[in-house]
Amino acid sequence: LQIKNVSNTSGAMSARKQLATALSGMVGIEFNVMYSELESGNGLRFNILSGSTIAIDVRMFADKIAYYTSAVSDVEGAYQADETYRVKIVANTNTGKYSVYVDDVLVLDRVPMRNEVASLNTIRLFNTEMSKAATAIYDNLEIYQLPTPDSRTIYVDAAAVAGGNGEEETPFNTIQAAVAVADSGDTVYIRDGEYYVDEPIALTDTQSGITLQAASTAGVRIYGATKVTGWTEGENRIW
Repeated sequence: LQIKNVSNTSGAMSARKQLATALSGMVGIEFNVMYSELESGNGLRFNILSGSTIAIDVRMFADKIAYYTSAVSDVEGAYQADETYRVKIVANTNTGKYSVYVDDVLVLDRVPMRNEVASLNTIRLFNTEMSKAATAIYDNLEIYQLPTPDSRTIYVDAAAVAGGNGEEETPFNTIQAAVAVADSGDTVYIRDGEYYVDEPIALTDTQSGITLQAASTAGVRIYGATKVTGWTEGENRIW
């Protein structure tokens, strides 16, 4: 499939695929893409929809991959004009999250959908700059159902170093970090230690099935405050 915009007047190049049957749960979407005018301010937009509701909104520029929720977030990258890339989007309508791979490299890991939906039935691909002559090529489009993954255990240890990923040997060091990546059905296993929570831990609708499990009732202590450190003793035993 080749889409070409041959004028400098306003207008977007676009391709749209309507599925005969809507897919829910874990869904995979893959395609090859090339854009002749890929720049830092000019790129391609990939939308996955349910009816007219945009569930997934990803944009690819020369220097980043951006995704849209109620705000815009991005991950730095380096992509070239006239180069062909294989893009794979793995969406989970049960959790309201999705991941994006470019040439089999994970660039977005379980980020929230722009709008949570029960199923997906439309793919829309188009350019972000609507007043520039350019050529975009999309081909080898694949859409498929994936098995729903098993639930997992995410580990938290107050004594762990920062930068963990929740695995048993490399746990997170805050409860908030673990909850942020947990999906419904997952267990957040909290090891003994002191945890300071200075703001509410909010769960989305799709996280309602998360279990927070303490390693022991006596060893896990959670405080609703910020831990103050750096005290020094002054005169008259005033700190």
